[in-house]
Amino acid sequence: MKDTQISVFLPNKSGELAKMTSHLARFNVNIRAISVSESIDYGVVRIIVNDVDRAGAALADLGRGFITTPVVVAEIPDRPGALYEVSQELADAGINIRYIYATVTPGGGVAMAVISTDDDDRADELIG
Repeated sequence: MKDTQISVFLPNKSGELAKMTSHLARFNVNIRAISVSESIDYGVVRIIVNDVDRAGAALADLGRGFITTPVVVAEIPDRPGALYEVSQELADAGINIRYIYATVTPGGGVAMAVISTDDDDRADELIG
């Protein structure tokens, strides 16, 4: 299924992620997925939330800039080769995966993957 991801640049220092997530919680925003990539000075926090508009308001209130981008959230079986099959299906369709982050649900069986591609509409048709 297609979803909207929010990307936020945060200073790479102690407490910044806690400050942001606390503020989102005060706005009753539930973070459903998160990825943090770091560099020396800044980190890029990518989140999927229950309410993009409310999250945007919270981040604006905190003085944090952000961007939104479409992504595909896909269920992938929790077994060897499943990610290969999904990535090969996209490759066969000529779709490039820009990045992916995923986790297995409690108890196993299904992995939830957030996937950014160069053609999210087509990727959603194939795997969403």
